[in-house]
Amino acid sequence: MRMMAMGIVALLASGCASAPMIDLVPSAAVAYQPASARDVRLESSNATVVAGFAGPWRQWLVFDITVVNRSDSLLEVAPEQFSISLTRSRGQKTRALGSSIHAVESQQALDVLDTGQSRESFLWGALLGLEGAAMVANMVCMITGVTEESAEDQQAHEEMANNLLVLARGTMDAATARMDDLDDEHYRWARSALLRTTLAPGGSVSGAIAVPGARLRGPLAACERAPYESAWSITGPPSRPARGFHLTLHAPSNLGGQRFVFDVGGP
Repeated sequence: MRMMAMGIVALLASGCASAPMIDLVPSAAVAYQPASARDVRLESSNATVVAGFAGPWRQWLVFDITVVNRSDSLLEVAPEQFSISLTRSRGQKTRALGSSIHAVESQQALDVLDTGQSRESFLWGALLGLEGAAMVANMVCMITGVTEESAEDQQAHEEMANNLLVLARGTMDAATARMDDLDDEHYRWARSALLRTTLAPGGSVSGAIAVPGARLRGPLAACERAPYESAWSITGPPSRPARGFHLTLHAPSNLGGQRFVFDVGGP
């Protein structure tokens, strides 16, 4: 039974590859006008765009974005038109690493969360079902063997029944807490995500965009630190750039094509 439970837990832990645990700080090599300690504001004739790295989340790298329409016409803002690219500098040479990666639509991130929640709900149910079947089997043994088994065997069945009951209660508590966490993730993303918006002149919109980051795990593996080396915090002091990696967030051309360059560091 314990091995079955461990197998279910392993399935619960598996899923889409996660984004690398890195920190991104505005590059000191570019004369930015900072909007805050970690945000950067860049202007164009069409729009002002403010961008800041919020941190890695699941398989995405999340950026907080604010767009202000500075033009005299309508301006469309679409999260999936933002993209990132990775480069590495060695001396005077800069080399691109892979192709650009576009952000996902806000609904696509919600769909991924919903799919994961449905999958985990099924697996938690399967685990509870296995524990229930074990409880029934143990009870049947207790009833059928009441006249044949020794007192020690009966006591062992009773102890197993108590242990299975405790295990089932623990599983139910863990499942409830986990599903509550997933509900909270869904709610917070739905509230904070940048939606496709048409801005009137002078209008503004703010929200978060999610860019798939799993493809960056390979080239950025050297930037990550083991959990015991450093506690991760996206609000902590900026880390030192690691091995010359730079990540650029590209705003869409209709906003002005602003480029936000970040130095890549470990957590």
